[in-house]
Amino acid sequence: MNNQTIFQRYHILHKLGEGGFGTTYLAEDLQMPSRRRCVVKQLKPLTHEPQIYQLIKERFQKEAAILEQLSSQNRQIPQLYGYFEDQGQFYLVQEYIEGDTLSSLMEKKAIFDENTVKEILLKLLPVLNYVHNSRIVHRDIKPDNIIIRRSDNSPVLIDFGAVKESMGTMMTPTGSPTSSIVIGTPGFMPSEQSAGWPVYATDLYALGLTAIYLLTGKTPQELETDPLTGEIIWKHYVPQLSENLTYVLDKAIKSFHKERFLTAQEMLNALEPLSSSPDTVVVCPPTQVASISSSKSNGLKNLLIGGLIVIPLALGAYFWQNQESQNGTIEPNSPQKSPISSNTQNSEQQEPNFPTNQNQFDLVQFPQPSCGDSLPSDFSSYPLNVYPVFIEFSQNNFQYIRQNFCQDSFAKIRQDTGEKAIQIASFSNLKQAQEFSEFIKNQVGSGEVGEPTLVQQHPDQKIVESNPVEGQTLDEVQAKYTIKHLYDLLSEKNYPQATQLFSPQLASQFNPDFFNQFQRVTVENLQMISSTDSTIEFTGENTYIYWDGSTQRELRSYTVSNINGNPKIVGSKFMRVIKFKS
Repeated sequence: MNNQTIFQRYHILHKLGEGGFGTTYLAEDLQMPSRRRCVVKQLKPLTHEPQIYQLIKERFQKEAAILEQLSSQNRQIPQLYGYFEDQGQFYLVQEYIEGDTLSSLMEKKAIFDENTVKEILLKLLPVLNYVHNSRIVHRDIKPDNIIIRRSDNSPVLIDFGAVKESMGTMMTPTGSPTSSIVIGTPGFMPSEQSAGWPVYATDLYALGLTAIYLLTGKTPQELETDPLTGEIIWKHYVPQLSENLTYVLDKAIKSFHKERFLTAQEMLNALEPLSSSPDTVVVCPPTQVASISSSKSNGLKNLLIGGLIVIPLALGAYFWQNQESQNGTIEPNSPQKSPISSNTQNSEQQEPNFPTNQNQFDLVQFPQPSCGDSLPSDFSSYPLNVYPVFIEFSQNNFQYIRQNFCQDSFAKIRQDTGEKAIQIASFSNLKQAQEFSEFIKNQVGSGEVGEPTLVQQHPDQKIVESNPVEGQTLDEVQAKYTIKHLYDLLSEKNYPQATQLFSPQLASQFNPDFFNQFQRVTVENLQMISSTDSTIEFTGENTYIYWDGSTQRELRSYTVSNINGNPKIVGSKFMRVIKFKS
């Protein structure tokens, strides 16, 4: 395409790079007096089928608008000059950053010293904090995507993943838009990203590995992994590294995302606790984001957790309070009672009424493990109607709600509209549901009360096993994530949410005492061995890490089925010991 002119405006000078999603060119803008140089990215959709092509176009436009907003308020993100569609291809026109990528600099100087790497981190972390505060996960941080700008030596973050993801938009058998691709670069992607579920700590993992690459010259694929813990072994390559930077990088690249820094600001504070970020970084985050973009769904359908009863509910509060009444004490990490998880049957323990002119949820400290009413313990109260509160589904919304408001929120197909949504709470009182919905809408720009749902029975009553729903396809990525998420919850000792990933029959057999003997349990190397539309069977390797540091590994099988529109683990069997306890 060299020497060609596209859109009657951009004269192509030469190719800068090419990848699976398209080609990047250096060009001149013929309509600017200076003929300023710019970067033109040509993005190629995976299909040109008319209905899907229109969806791709809409998602591309939304993601371009988000990129424009990000770049307009931060000098360390290339400005978006324009975007357009031409002859079935999509184009982004961005600011040309004169400088070198970290990859090209590594080729010139072999490795970076500690002070240089630390300076890069101190300048990049505020940028990531700004991006994350805008509810965006970059998803492809690596040395190729960080340019050191020649004019001021500031690192510039390029090539955000969401725009590329829009090119992989496809249609599910049920007619819902989804993405057929996982954005990221092997080696720099942690397990949750490979499973299609990136979080903010995903970017910090990739940034940590980028820093280790600069210090050691070793790519992630060249680093060994501890077979017992799954952690990356790297510190022996830089034995003189300061204790502070060693700690920061080691924490950033933990295999379990909740053991990493949860925010870029937290990582920045740990890196330089006594000083503010450098003056060369220009960060101007908006004080409030009016709404959450719904364009970033990566195709995880009807995801995460349902209830132990006929319909999914936010049941965290019930299990915590039930545990308190049985044991006489509250577990060290269990939530204290609050208006958002009150027991409707024990009026003497309820919080005082709030003033009628104030939304009671304004006084609640978020995030909460569970939002909504506890289920009545009186079996005669059933069946009863509950009022679910929904927000519009997108992966961005899901991450934001779970991290900042209701940690047991889950995705489902709404019975009243047939659309995919995020259920964040359920209330037996319509007025309270409406008030919570209004509170959430004021916070994130989306929220409504759904049609009442009938709860047939309390989970302590006899449970009737549900059958897989015929005609609803279970996705392999979705099923794998359910298994991995189970062990994340078990390692946190969050048994109420963990049991919600089981089928009712399996949940009734669950014994938390077994997992209390371990500090952590992990699952790796999940391999699909059989599948139908609604059921997938895997084998996986479990590592049991005891409190004294000893470990044991075994091979297990897992069966995941689509039950009532949600992935559930319906079976798990021991196969053999890989490594005995030592």
